[in-house]
Amino acid sequence: MLAFDPRRRYQTPSQLLDAVKSARREIEGGDAQGGSSGKPAAREVFIAESDLRLQDGLRDKFKEKGFRVLLASDPARALDRFRQRPYDALIVDANTVGEDGVHVFERVLTEARDKSLPFAGILILSPVQAEWASRVNGRDNACVMMLPVTVKELRRKLQELLDGGPKQARA
Repeated sequence: MLAFDPRRRYQTPSQLLDAVKSARREIEGGDAQGGSSGKPAAREVFIAESDLRLQDGLRDKFKEKGFRVLLASDPARALDRFRQRPYDALIVDANTVGEDGVHVFERVLTEARDKSLPFAGILILSPVQAEWASRVNGRDNACVMMLPVTVKELRRKLQELLDGGPKQARA
């Protein structure tokens, strides 16, 4: 919370709350409510999105589907968090976070592969960023989605990737 660089601080109160809950789960060895609940842990998705309005909408819609959502405006936080405690999926909106998001996306996918972790990734690009798609296409566990894209389409594609289904990018 007190990092000198503002980009390394929690961007929203909900990010801080998620970090506290995560720490409690690690300490207690179960869920954040106080121990193991017997049900499978929720899949974690990290979303790099700098538009606060979109962050709120994405968080709500993915939580409705049972995901644990981690959010940051700075895509570098996604890489830092993955190295500390790997999550299941990464969504990067390069339209709002820029080319740094693409670099982080590639790095996280590579580290997940090197560690043999089951992982899924979605990179969202605007039409002017379309040439960046070639950096990701061809990976089994990732796809590129071009704007405009709905949250429903995003959730469906993420679930498909997590379940090991078709990985074709959307035109």
